[in-house]
Amino acid sequence: MNISLITEGQTEAAKNVVLQGFKERFGVIIDGLNPDLDDITGYYKENKFFYVGHFELPTTYRPYRSLEVGDS
Repeated sequence: MNISLITEGQTEAAKNVVLQGFKERFGVIIDGLNPDLDDITGYYKENKFFYVGHFELPTTYRPYRSLEVGDS
């Protein structure tokens, strides 16, 4: 997993992840309760940081093979 400071191109996806987490936890999203999410890169600067994680799946597929007793 790569972790980095958020970029402008990631703000909408990050906002959606955070809001869906709130909805899952609290059952509702209250509009306007988190104004920092409306301008993430504007709010999180100068001693305030917003990090994102990015995970890439491997591009090659390596099937799992079970070894039976006696296999070598």
